[in-house]
Amino acid sequence: MNTLLVASVFCAIFAIGLTVPVLTGPGPAFQVTDGECENVSRDELVRQEQVNKGGFPFVTKQADVEYLGDPSKVIYCVQALSSDDPSVGSIAEITVGGVGHDFVNVHLTSKKGGPLHYDVEIYARAPNNNIK
Repeated sequence: MNTLLVASVFCAIFAIGLTVPVLTGPGPAFQVTDGECENVSRDELVRQEQVNKGGFPFVTKQADVEYLGDPSKVIYCVQALSSDDPSVGSIAEITVGGVGHDFVNVHLTSKKGGPLHYDVEIYARAPNNNIK
């Protein structure tokens, strides 16, 4: 009887896992580099976060990195770089704000069962210091 119960619970969890929506929309990619990111100044780094979530079978991991910035500064570079191989299938996407704004949200999503390892960096400076 216990074996039947365990099998039923496993099947139910598996079926629910198959119906969880996957992140869709414009712009998702394995890594994101947006803006003038070639010659960034570490003095202008306004937010840095490392996201490290291990994989678990049938589970999609998600994380949001937000910067609700300083109105006197404008974002000029957003990077979400993964230490994983692209074959792990995770994606990053700027969902709101970003370059030219004083706020940004970077949404990270793993492939079902996969890990989520990203280093997100956001750079901003006073508008009169922007490169033209």
